[in-house]
Amino acid sequence: MNEPTTNPSIDVFLAALAGFTPAAVVEFKYYIHFDAATRNCATKSTEKSESCLELSREEYEAIAFCPHYRVTADNKLVKKRVDYSSSKLLQLSDTGFRTMKDNNIFVVDDTYTGETDNWTLRELDESDN
Repeated sequence: MNEPTTNPSIDVFLAALAGFTPAAVVEFKYYIHFDAATRNCATKSTEKSESCLELSREEYEAIAFCPHYRVTADNKLVKKRVDYSSSKLLQLSDTGFRTMKDNNIFVVDDTYTGETDNWTLRELDESDN
């Protein structure tokens, strides 16, 4: 035990700590859970399930959005490629959907008297990625 101090409260505290053993460091295991049929990733967690793949901490933290990944038949995690053949992008236009100014969520009709923007859809291509 340590030498007594001039403060009895500290002596009591140090005596209580004399037998203290810190808890063991727990190493987590990281998993990504996927659909067994499609092999598309659904969620990530530290709990194991039937259809999951164990990852390193670095791989786990690099995955921002699970549905962008899939697990191959040989249990490797790969990022999905974007299919540009059916993707569309909104762009400002002189014609198209009429919306509230600076808010393309609210489509308006001809009776709306506030400021508006017009939006059209265009095909998404590789340059938009």
